[in-house]
Amino acid sequence: MRKTWKKRILIDNPVTLDQVQIEQDLRGGNQVIVQFSHPEFYGSILEEVDELCARWDGDFGVRFYAHNSLSFDCHTLLRIQNAAAQ
Repeated sequence: MRKTWKKRILIDNPVTLDQVQIEQDLRGGNQVIVQFSHPEFYGSILEEVDELCARWDGDFGVRFYAHNSLSFDCHTLLRIQNAAAQ
């Protein structure tokens, strides 16, 4: 069976989310990942990310990376309870 690859759209450290654009990208068959490199970037936006996780399947995702100089607070994950681990 042949795998069809989707276009991956990365949204890096957004200040706000353009939910209309994200949903258009998802409806267009793309994969959208919102990613954060430091807690200062996701402080007030995770509730919106959680809402999108509840509405969309695995084509919408959230990623935390590069927390090199500090520990990642896993309590942050409680704010995105609709995200599925992959």
